[in-house]
Amino acid sequence: MFAAYKQLPLPVSHARTCTVAYGKHLEGYQIALNTHAKHGDYHSYPTYLLDHPILDGLWSKELALLDVLLQELSKAKSEQLEWLVWFDADTVIMNKLIPLETFLPPNERNDVHLLYTKDWNGLNNGVFLLRVLNWSLELLSSIVAYRSFKPEDKLPFTEHSAMDKVMQLDKYKHGAVECPPQWFNAYPSDGGDKDVHYDYRLGQMLVDKLEKNRTRWEIPLSRTNYEKQIEEFWRSLNKERSQVQAERTKVDKEKAKENKAEGERADIDKKKADAIVGKVGGNAEANERHVHVDKHKLFSFLQHAPAKNERAKGDQDPRREV
Repeated sequence: MFAAYKQLPLPVSHARTCTVAYGKHLEGYQIALNTHAKHGDYHSYPTYLLDHPILDGLWSKELALLDVLLQELSKAKSEQLEWLVWFDADTVIMNKLIPLETFLPPNERNDVHLLYTKDWNGLNNGVFLLRVLNWSLELLSSIVAYRSFKPEDKLPFTEHSAMDKVMQLDKYKHGAVECPPQWFNAYPSDGGDKDVHYDYRLGQMLVDKLEKNRTRWEIPLSRTNYEKQIEEFWRSLNKERSQVQAERTKVDKEKAKENKAEGERADIDKKKADAIVGKVGGNAEANERHVHVDKHKLFSFLQHAPAKNERAKGDQDPRREV
């Protein structure tokens, strides 16, 4: 039904979407995929679809992303797309009028490479946005390799759990930002608490799991609170980052001050030690000079001693020579 990697279509854009769909639920997936195709057509997003497994279970997800990412990184910088957007095959675009660029971090936040959401189980990687760069390449490679290098670790949600563990590493955790689920990975309302933030709201872009009636949900971006909410989110995040950086700078300055004081104390101790060594060394040198002088005097005394003896012999009574 699908090519190994099907591309629909291929214009110039900021983002590219990617997914995997195969198996017994393919008919249901087709309904969901059609919503993504319409969204891609509307905003000119190319979409890649892998229609067969490469690894067991769900591990083909990261491999599909790796393949697309390598294709992008092999291009000239000016030709590369900026972001890849992963979506599970059972997710549905409810509001095709919302562009993916809505959720991208502001230009000054070029330290953010991964946007993700959480639910009651923790990380939900059904939908996430990944920047096209080497950082992402290493992240995906680490996820795929995780079970080989950490076979003792339990992965209850397979690659999902591996991704969660890798994202907690120092190398990656500072480049990932958790976003509100209602931005791009909400759930259908279960009729419960209306304030539960996992539930989908009118006008939002995407819902996790199938939803048939979507026409009434399509609202222009300008009539939603997306832009205001996202602006406030990044402003708050930037403020928090500034506070963290200020605190870190303060700690670094205090540490530098302590190191300087410690260095000054070490210099003083060294000077004292050098002074003591110098005094001891000076006394030793004086003693050596004193001994040398004594030896010289003794040597002179020995030099004159034979002459004195000779004179003593010369002064003997001539009568003793007879």
